[in-house]
Amino acid sequence: MGSLLATLAGAPAPYTEFHLHPDIVVLVVALGGTYLWAVRRFGPRHAPRPDQPVSTFQATCFATGLISMWLVTSWPLHDLAENYLFSAHMSQHLVLMFITPPLLLIGTPGWLVRAALGHGAMFRIVRWVTRALPAFVIGTGMLVLVHAPPFIEIQVRWMLVHGLVHQLMLVAGIITWMPVLSPLPELPRLSRPTQLMYLFLQSVLPTVPGAFITFAEIPLFDHYKTTPSLWGWSALDDQQIAGLLMKVGLGLSLWVIITALFCAWQGDEERREHRARDGHLPDEWDAIERAFLGTTPTTREELATR
Repeated sequence: MGSLLATLAGAPAPYTEFHLHPDIVVLVVALGGTYLWAVRRFGPRHAPRPDQPVSTFQATCFATGLISMWLVTSWPLHDLAENYLFSAHMSQHLVLMFITPPLLLIGTPGWLVRAALGHGAMFRIVRWVTRALPAFVIGTGMLVLVHAPPFIEIQVRWMLVHGLVHQLMLVAGIITWMPVLSPLPELPRLSRPTQLMYLFLQSVLPTVPGAFITFAEIPLFDHYKTTPSLWGWSALDDQQIAGLLMKVGLGLSLWVIITALFCAWQGDEERREHRARDGHLPDEWDAIERAFLGTTPTTREELATR
């Protein structure tokens, strides 16, 4: 209670003292509850398999995405980010754009996205912004903008702005990942080679602001010049760690995904050769597709259009 009163009064709560962030709890519960309600309400009418509208894998990915969002926007990381460390702030942003969104997309079945968007203006807007070029510009632009020193100052001094920025980053992250992980055929994914190039560019461009933050000779962010020192880190040490997270950590994470996609591309080629040779998918690939999509492929034509 004391920490909550201190926060309301404008004084930072100690990061070592556990306390809830009710707004985050409400948001995560609302998103999870809406997902469950939509699956149960619309699944029997829209899902290819009404008895299993989502697979266990999809539900697990969606839940993991919500957990990742909760972990980085609540105690203790949120308190460290606002009141102590810029590197904690950077960690929040990278998770909200590059970990939570792909988990949520993988966990959302295509039929649910179709039911939510419909076929009107909303669908046309989403179809445009999730094309490769707009998605790339939105994602990269958001990542650069939110780490500009003036914008960081606004975020850490106004709690409501900081929360709004987090939600905008989550939306920007979903848009960024749609060309690679779109669950809806009407919003098609890029081809495998183009996905690799798209993610390669995503891994390269953030190194520019990341290098600027890492190699700056003075602290760039006024707020973090005045926050209490933790673990013997100076403001410049903290800033350099944040820059390395952006420059190296993000790049390595994306390269792991690029490697996985390259392996998937090779698997696609092997399956294509197998279909050409035998006219059907091998049993193990058929099982993987059922587990991932939560559906039962029936024909080669159906598989080819997914």
